[in-house]
Amino acid sequence: MKKYLPIIFIIFILLLYLIKDKEITKSIFFEEENNFYEVYNIEFNNISFTKYKQIFDNIEEDKYKILNYKFINNYNKEITAKINNIKIEGGSYLEALDEYINKYLSILEKYDIESEISKIKNANMLIKEIKIYTTKDIYNILINY
Repeated sequence: MKKYLPIIFIIFILLLYLIKDKEITKSIFFEEENNFYEVYNIEFNNISFTKYKQIFDNIEEDKYKILNYKFINNYNKEITAKINNIKIEGGSYLEALDEYINKYLSILEKYDIESEISKIKNANMLIKEIKIYTTKDIYNILINY
């Protein structure tokens, strides 16, 4: 065993060297022309889809990316947990909403909740909160609606 000890030591040193040379970065914001992009949770006080569309019609699509939503609901714990675990790729206000609604509907269809499905299809759901990646300027515009 003692004759293998120097070999093990050399391999250990080489591994440390290789790990140390790897550059590990995690960006939490992006700087563009003195604008810092960050993730914000914005509570909308239960706005309708119509009001939501009006808000985002005046904002350029390349200035934000919507990451998630929360709708008003009164489901049991199991359904609520599944809905809270919905992950979307995000995008503009219409793309992200469409992706989220499709995943939301698939959960409701599994539980055969026809009244809630029709609420969504008729655009009668209320948006409680969104998670958005944007600048402080756009964030300020959104919270002042």
